[in-house]
Amino acid sequence: GLLETYGRVARGGPPERFEVRVEALDEWYAVSAYCPMPDHFVAVFDVIGERKRTERALAASHTKFDTALASLSDAVVITDEHDHIVEFNDAFARFHRFPDKDACRRGIAAHRARLQAFLPDGSLAPRSQWPTTRALRGETGVGVEYRLRTGDTGEAWIGSFSFAPIRDEDQRVMIVLLFLSPLSHRGDEFLGQVAESLSRTLSLYLQRKAAEKRLTHATLHDALTGLPN
Repeated sequence: GLLETYGRVARGGPPERFEVRVEALDEWYAVSAYCPMPDHFVAVFDVIGERKRTERALAASHTKFDTALASLSDAVVITDEHDHIVEFNDAFARFHRFPDKDACRRGIAAHRARLQAFLPDGSLAPRSQWPTTRALRGETGVGVEYRLRTGDTGEAWIGSFSFAPIRDEDQRVMIVLLFLSPLSHRGDEFLGQVAESLSRTLSLYLQRKAAEKRLTHATLHDALTGLPN
């Protein structure tokens, strides 16, 4: 408990820092205790209730987003404004011939560097015509077909890509891609259902990013004054 901790510090122990919730005040505090002279201690309390609440909200949003992303049977990937992959689901890993997400996470950068994309007329698509590049330019596409081929094994397959630029609250572009095999086209109603699921998933992702931003602010700023720590 608190008294035991203060006793250790007062007896010459090293400074200690810990977090504690005071039930009577219904508040969380970060406590720093040190010994200024023998048999004495000083305890400094910082209010961290907002940070703890934000941490709980962030954990909940992580769970909701991961569940929503995993529930989509079609391949989904979210990239940042530099075309770096930040989120993807199991279906995306399978689409790119990886056995699971861990293997995809380790090898996707090299895989993308070797990947070739061909337009419907059979011509090689330059990088400027790839879905992510087009979306970064502000384009939106639905059911755009590309034939893909890996540079190492030569395996080829066809994908139908839907893509759009999405901006977060800081107006940074993220890219959401939905991959559908041409053989899996199941009509406008089905595509509408997928689009709705994708929209919900993206909404959860943006909520999570907003929670992360709030947590960073709460960690770096004093809860009472709002000034930087």
